[in-house]
Amino acid sequence: MLSRKYRVPKTVFALPQKKTVYRNGYFIVKTAPNAKTYDRIAVVVSKNISKTAVKRNKIKRIVSKCMEKALQNKKEGKDLIIIAEKKAKDANEKIISEEIEKIIEVIN
Repeated sequence: MLSRKYRVPKTVFALPQKKTVYRNGYFIVKTAPNAKTYDRIAVVVSKNISKTAVKRNKIKRIVSKCMEKALQNKKEGKDLIIIAEKKAKDANEKIISEEIEKIIEVIN
């Protein structure tokens, strides 16, 4: 689980600032610059993906674990909100990690 330091506060994306959106079949990623030297991450899995909290939390855990590994060596900071799409519900951990890596490559 990500420590509180690496989590995006809820108010960040409500502020008017430059935001960029990336999409693939599994996730939508919204990015915004921050003044920190590290990235902050938020993972959103809505009830439209799965009605049970167990499945939603599993997707969140897999995504946050993959993001921790992928973003350890970054120098500039960004705020990332990762929104899961319906396709992510049926994907296994390997597919999700591959898709996260693709998104990180595009963002950098």
